[in-house]
Amino acid sequence: MIKYLIIGIIVTVLGEAFISKTWAQPPNCIANSLPAVTEPANSDRQGNVIVIGKVATRPYVVVVPNQSDTALDIAKKYNNYAFLAQHRFGPFIYAGGFAKREQAECLSNLLRYHGLDARVVYFR
Repeated sequence: MIKYLIIGIIVTVLGEAFISKTWAQPPNCIANSLPAVTEPANSDRQGNVIVIGKVATRPYVVVVPNQSDTALDIAKKYNNYAFLAQHRFGPFIYAGGFAKREQAECLSNLLRYHGLDARVVYFR
């Protein structure tokens, strides 16, 4: 009985160590799917007008419900064009807008890795 208890504890500890090591790795999708982050991911040029914020061609938006300067600085490391915004539900950081959900999820996961509560929202 004690033998099985010890084996169970060892398996649990090793499993937790493996899971935490796996989750501690930053997402590897940055180089492949986020080239648009170097461009304004929150704006679109329509003739001579630059539309900032909600862009119809980029409905997947990464938001961080936070308004601290520290959180904004972290978001700006990965998208220089991140900005603070207001919504009726409260302030948030607009971290970027994307045409594909995978790209938005990648940025969201990266920001989560750095401790931000990033989420992907679909605006249409």
